[in-house]
Amino acid sequence: MDFVGTTILLAGCAGSALVWITLAVIVIVIKHYIKKHKEEREAKLSSYRPEQEFDQRRYAGESATSSSRQLLSAALDTMPIALPPPTTGSLADRRILVADDSKTVRRMITMLLEPEGAEVQRASSGSATWLLLQQQRFDLLLVDESLPEINGYRIQEKIQHDPGVDYVPTILLTPQKGPSEPQRVASLGIRHTISKPFDSEQLIETISLALEDRAATAPASPACPVCEHPVEQGVERCPACGAVHHPECWQLNDGCGNCDFRF
Repeated sequence: MDFVGTTILLAGCAGSALVWITLAVIVIVIKHYIKKHKEEREAKLSSYRPEQEFDQRRYAGESATSSSRQLLSAALDTMPIALPPPTTGSLADRRILVADDSKTVRRMITMLLEPEGAEVQRASSGSATWLLLQQQRFDLLLVDESLPEINGYRIQEKIQHDPGVDYVPTILLTPQKGPSEPQRVASLGIRHTISKPFDSEQLIETISLALEDRAATAPASPACPVCEHPVEQGVERCPACGAVHHPECWQLNDGCGNCDFRF
């Protein structure tokens, strides 16, 4: 029994030793492959240059962009040049002064008239309006009847009585209910009014009518009492009688040719 037991014990020990040896071999093999993989990875990383790959990608992108630019340039070279159409609106070359204290109204009228070819100047007060009329020539005046400082009626009076200002037809902008002084509109010779709010068709149509009436409604230029020719530009007014002279006639005559005033 002792021999048999010893044999079994030895066999068990041998089996256990074989298992441990096998496990040890497996562990050694795994460590070997792990170490080999790590060395290969380190070798690959040591030879890798990110900037080189970036340069290659950038070069490829620049090449593609350059090709696209060349194609676009070739297409533009063969494309006909579209020039802006000439100004052919119904108000081409017309100079219009818009006088209203509302910025919204001034901007809206400008947006409606400029596409028609008009050159628009704007003023927000009566004094600014009168200053522009004295300094520049306009084909038409759109003026609010309640303009601050100098209202639309007074502006029209000043235009009629100041020979130093070129005649300009006037369109009076009024409230929705119409002019506040209808009798004054007629006495001042204002033939066209527009009630606010208005639409674009009404505005353009009224302006066209006012421009057509300009030749018929323009008053005759006053005559110089010295040379008896119309005084259209350049004015010397006699402080005594109010007669209008050409500046050169005023100087040569040493004063007024209509009364006894001398300087």
